[in-house]
Amino acid sequence: DTLNADTLNADTLNADILNANTCEVSNSASLGDGICDGGDHNTPECDFDGGDCDEFNELYPNCETAYPWLVGNGICEEEIYNNVIFALNVPECGYDGGDCSARETVFFSLQELLADN
Repeated sequence: DTLNADTLNADTLNADILNANTCEVSNSASLGDGICDGGDHNTPECDFDGGDCDEFNELYPNCETAYPWLVGNGICEEEIYNNVIFALNVPECGYDGGDCSARETVFFSLQELLADN
């Protein structure tokens, strides 16, 4: 099959077609699998993980993490697990995609309440 301008559309263009020579990741099967993998996957050469990281990059353009799939997963990641720092409870990462926002709001509200008394 020959690809031409008439047959190319968003459904047929993917990271494997566009960047087969420049995207170098250990697991190319994870490109475009619906999970934003980060690291070498979330690069222009890999079409931002085959498009999986487009929303993450739009929402959190300054969030630097190798673990973007943890942002907004329902758990406030702000601690160290197995010597890896998950510093996602920061403004750049939307307070872990909102996972830490409620606790932050309660904490700051309590601080303000105590300061007023």
